[in-house]
Amino acid sequence: MADYNIFMVMVEKVGHDKRGNPLFMRDKEGNEILASEVAEDGKERKVKQFDDETSDVPGLFVDWKRKEGIAW
Repeated sequence: MADYNIFMVMVEKVGHDKRGNPLFMRDKEGNEILASEVAEDGKERKVKQFDDETSDVPGLFVDWKRKEGIAW
């Protein structure tokens, strides 16, 4: 059987700690990072950003597939 590559990712941040408490992104000084969001009423507000890498995985997989020449 020929060797083949596999896709594997280690996600280190999932947006919460082991007790389920939310974890938020922080800058180098330790301040929580806020992003602008438009509410349903049309008003802009600042919200904390969850420290979660899981949403990056599908894009990484698509890039890996393209590099490997996998068409499906």
